[in-house]
Amino acid sequence: MAELEALPGWLLAAPDDELDEGQRLLKAAHPRLGLIRRLDAVPVISAGTTNDDPAWAIWTDPDNHRHRVDQLHQALPTADDQRDPAPVALLIVKSMLLTGFDAPEAQVLYLDRSMREAELLQAIARVNRTAPGKDHGLVVDYFGITQHLSEALAAYAAPDGSLDDDVEESLHDLTEEIGRLSDRHARVRHHLTT
Repeated sequence: MAELEALPGWLLAAPDDELDEGQRLLKAAHPRLGLIRRLDAVPVISAGTTNDDPAWAIWTDPDNHRHRVDQLHQALPTADDQRDPAPVALLIVKSMLLTGFDAPEAQVLYLDRSMREAELLQAIARVNRTAPGKDHGLVVDYFGITQHLSEALAAYAAPDGSLDDDVEESLHDLTEEIGRLSDRHARVRHHLTT
C-alpha cells in the first residue's frame, strides 16, 4: 500500500515499455487503490475449545466459515463501491480447506509451517486449478518444505526416479536469484541517478 500510495507522477505517466515488471504492476494496480485498501484477509479457524478467547467465536463458527468461503469465491468489484462489505481476498487457515475445497481463482499459497506427503500435495493443489485470467499458481514457501515436496512427489516419479519435466521446471530455488541481484541493483542505481 505504501508503494502504491507513493507512486511518483512520472511513473504513472510513463509508457509501459519503459518500466520494469514491478513498476508496470504497481502502475496497473494504482487505479484500483481504493479497492485494494479495502481488501479483507480473514481467518478460518477450526472449532474452538472452552479455553479460547470468546472474541474468536466469529472465526470458529462453521456458518461463518461457509459465508467467508462464499465471499472469497465472488469476483472482486470492478470499482471501489463503499456500500459493499470489504471483499475477501485472502483466507488464513492452518489445515482447514485442504481437501474438498475448490477455488480455481486462488493463485497464491503461502506456507509457513511444516507439511508432508499427502497434506502437502493437497495444499499445493489448491493453486493449480485453471481459471479465466489465471495462467499459473504460486507457492511461497516461508518454512522450507521443498525437500518434503520432493519426497511427496517421488511417489509419482517414473520408475527411474525422474520427475515429469513440468514438475522439475516448476521448482525454483530462490538462492539461485542471489547471483542476479548485484546486476539488478546496479541497474536500479543507474536508473535513479540518471
